[in-house]
Amino acid sequence: MYMVHLTNKHICDVFPVFDDTDRLTEVCLIRPEEFDIKPVKKEHEEICAYLESYPDGECPLKFDELVFEGRSDFHKTVYKNLFNLPKGEVITYGRLAEVSGSKKAARAVGTAMGTNPYPLIVPCHRVVRSDSLGNYSSGVHKKVKLLEAEGAHWK
Repeated sequence: MYMVHLTNKHICDVFPVFDDTDRLTEVCLIRPEEFDIKPVKKEHEEICAYLESYPDGECPLKFDELVFEGRSDFHKTVYKNLFNLPKGEVITYGRLAEVSGSKKAARAVGTAMGTNPYPLIVPCHRVVRSDSLGNYSSGVHKKVKLLEAEGAHWK
């Protein structure tokens, strides 16, 4: 399941919740008590449909529609470069740092991945170490499942 936190203006964050078989099963919308959309906005329905059908389909959002409050310019650049990485491809932390303008900032890329508010939309599971898969906030075995579902090759 993917939990999608909504506000009256945008989707704040998305995070994965796996069932007992580690499959994404549904999307749950989280709304603050003071916020109740009836009906759900069309763009919210589209992103939920995308997450429910993952890895099929294309993300209906444009990068500029995502909100990264409190994130550094470097992290925003990292997220944008990763947002544009096609399904089935992986990139190393070092290479992502380099294409984001700071060749020696692989650890900063790791920090950005660990605080990514939009998993699957900004696909942090596609970022790997040069010598292994690296970490994933939901667990490496879930990172493997997502990469396999996309047909990625990382070994």
